[in-house]
Amino acid sequence: MPIKTPASARISNSFKELADSAARLNAVSDELAEAILPIDAALKKLNLGVAAWYPYVNSEDDSGDYDRRCIGYARVGRKWGLALSTVSGNIGYPEPSDEEEWFFNDAPRWMRIEALDHIPDLLELLVKQANKIAENLRKKTEHARELANTISELSGTGTVLVRR
Repeated sequence: MPIKTPASARISNSFKELADSAARLNAVSDELAEAILPIDAALKKLNLGVAAWYPYVNSEDDSGDYDRRCIGYARVGRKWGLALSTVSGNIGYPEPSDEEEWFFNDAPRWMRIEALDHIPDLLELLVKQANKIAENLRKKTEHARELANTISELSGTGTVLVRR
């Protein structure tokens, strides 16, 4: 019969190994965070002011419970940035039961790993969103000019706005 190692020795060995593993994990997590910073900075520099969420996990079971995980560019709190979110609930209820958003580098590590490959999908979605909003703004600006011209004529100010 083999001799069993005392629990205190096992705990000591495991904790030392865990400390080494944690140091490695933190180092590579920091490396990923540094690699993401230029992407986030480039998006912020564009000053889009347009939010987009790309769902990379979207599941629903037979009872209507759903889970969705997304990568996005959005305003989290009072700042814009590359972000991750989780949403879960039941399709029978209008409001999600659980919703969380994080800036990419603040999200749980497993989510960052899972979402990383979907950055190109997010960028493509942002292009579509930005173009759609730009077109809507163009149309609304024309409408605003028409309203302003009508009001200017009626008020006698004579200021007429021309289309650029």
